[in-house]
This record gives sequence, C-alpha cells and structure tokens, in this order.
Amino acid sequence: MIQFKVPGTALELPKVWESLLEQNASGARVLSQEDFLKEFGQ
Repeated sequence: MIQFKVPGTALELPKVWESLLEQNASGARVLSQEDFLKEFGQ
C-alpha cells in the first residue's frame, strides 16, 4: 500500500484484502505488480 507523494514502503498483501481495501479505503486502488511498475517504474 502506498500514499502518493509520501515516503514509505509498498506492501504486498494477501488477495483477500483486495476487495476490502477497494470498498473501504478512501481513494484506494489495487494494482498488480505489472500495473505498479508501468505507473511508477523502477
């Protein structure tokens, strides 16, 4: 999980968290590793 423009660490969570985060977190997005790398690069 990341917050844009805030230093931090990206975490990989179990798949079960995906729908819970998208439904209950303000502005949450769930990205696959491929999508994450496309958007944020290395």
